Amino acid sequence: MPNPETIRNILVALQLIVVAIGLILAVRQLRLLTQQYRDLHDWNRRRASQEALNAWATMSKDNKLINEAFDFLD
Repeated sequence: MPNPETIRNILVALQLIVVAIGLILAVRQLRLLTQQYRDLHDWNRRRASQEALNAWATMSKDNKLINEAFDFLD
């Protein structure tokens, strides 16, 4: 039968390995969450600017002159 001290050392080593793996997975998830937040923020920004542009384009007939000068609606 193994020595109780040996069993304790093995359990402590396994505990450290499990904690290290948990920390690695937590850091990985935080990085993925940060990237997803950036992508979502960029998507929302683009969508809001497109909606504002569409609303502005339908507001006034004078926009035709500005669009002819700068050609930004296309």
